[in-house]
Amino acid sequence: MNLSLIILIVSMVFLFGFAVSIFSFIVIRRIIIRKRETKIKQIKNAIEQDVLESLTSGTEESAKEVASKYSRYPNILTTVLIDYIDTIKGRERNQLRAIFNHALREKTLKDINSWWMRKRLRATRIFIVFSSSYDSSHIIKLLRDKPAVRLAAIDSLARVPNEEAFSQIFNTFAKDPDPNLQEYMNVMYSLGQKSENLIKKYLKKPLSATKLGLLIEIIGAIPIPDLHPELLQLSDHPEMEIRTSVARALGNLKIPLPEIIQILMKLSRDKAWEVKAQALKSLGNLQSQLALDVLTGSLFSPHWYCRLNAGFALVKLGKNGIERLKQITNQKKDKYAAEMAQMVLEESIIT
Repeated sequence: MNLSLIILIVSMVFLFGFAVSIFSFIVIRRIIIRKRETKIKQIKNAIEQDVLESLTSGTEESAKEVASKYSRYPNILTTVLIDYIDTIKGRERNQLRAIFNHALREKTLKDINSWWMRKRLRATRIFIVFSSSYDSSHIIKLLRDKPAVRLAAIDSLARVPNEEAFSQIFNTFAKDPDPNLQEYMNVMYSLGQKSENLIKKYLKKPLSATKLGLLIEIIGAIPIPDLHPELLQLSDHPEMEIRTSVARALGNLKIPLPEIIQILMKLSRDKAWEVKAQALKSLGNLQSQLALDVLTGSLFSPHWYCRLNAGFALVKLGKNGIERLKQITNQKKDKYAAEMAQMVLEESIIT
């Protein structure tokens, strides 16, 4: 037998052995994974059963027992608690929160303060879901984190009806001496209609003009039409910034009630051109024919932004507004009004 044949036979035996080893490894790995999945399923079923019994009992002692028994399976216990918190309402939520506090709170707090973003991201939802009023500082910290964590925090806040945590966030906002307005706006906006009662409550508190303005802007941004009476009450606020925010929010609500139209027309005659300009823009958003004369007259304003907003608002009023713009282009009394009307018509592709 020559050397090359021997080498070939040895190579084939080696390759066959290697293939058998790989196949055996795959088979063994699948068996291990299947056993692990079976064990996880058994543990999850056991946890679900004990959690349900704890909910029925409703005692602190039963919550401690579940926590003590399953704290060594934090990931599985987390999954079960999240599943139940999404479906259970009422006082049973407090029992779930008690289990979380005894079994997972310490680890979750450690994870959301970890240097590793992966840990912070994984811990964000469960922490916010089971947070309490005294957790607001941690939630605000998550809202200052990297974009992925911040978005997870905002998403969780929007999905979880944890009014205690919501209330504390608003309280923190009210007391914050130097608030990051964009962060607070993000979380309040994410709460949507859930924030209505809290916004209404805090509008009545002695907030700075900056904070009050943010709440007003949120009403229009969400929007929350039922809070328009609160906006109307603030329409004569001494601060120009507040009146401007009120005018913008009323336009964003897009509810052309007579009382709203009247207030916006009043604001269109405000002493501050910034308020006037915003009121005129909002009148256009509401598309009320009642504002036709006010918008027409505002094209003769000495302030460029007022003329601009009045012009585009007239376009939104349709045929009647466009006719007024054409009339203004033909008048000779005010060339600035005529030029603005012509520019608006041209930009609106109307000749």
